[in-house]
Amino acid sequence: MSFTPARKHLSDTVRKQAELAGEILPAESIEEEPELNEGLALYLSAYYDLDTERSHGLCLTPIPSSSIVQYAETYDFDEEQTENLVHYIKKMDAANLEKLAKKKPKAKRGKN
Repeated sequence: MSFTPARKHLSDTVRKQAELAGEILPAESIEEEPELNEGLALYLSAYYDLDTERSHGLCLTPIPSSSIVQYAETYDFDEEQTENLVHYIKKMDAANLEKLAKKKPKAKRGKN
């Protein structure tokens, strides 16, 4: 499969994010993924940017809504784009947090 420049950048981003999460993806797994509409690729790219805005303290926390809105303002999103951005980021974030929660080892309780 040949990649368009935007598709190539997106696949590189997905591979990099997987590696940061400790998951190595074979090249074919990305190449076999369905084409992501260019308009939707914007939201995935925004998600990766906004992922750095969450608190990485003791527990998993969602990306703050204020960060999502600020991102939209920074990139001059109109009202509809901003609503879509909030919707898609919240959906992706919830799915990612659920996946991470399943991978996180449960804390052991001490004997009292």
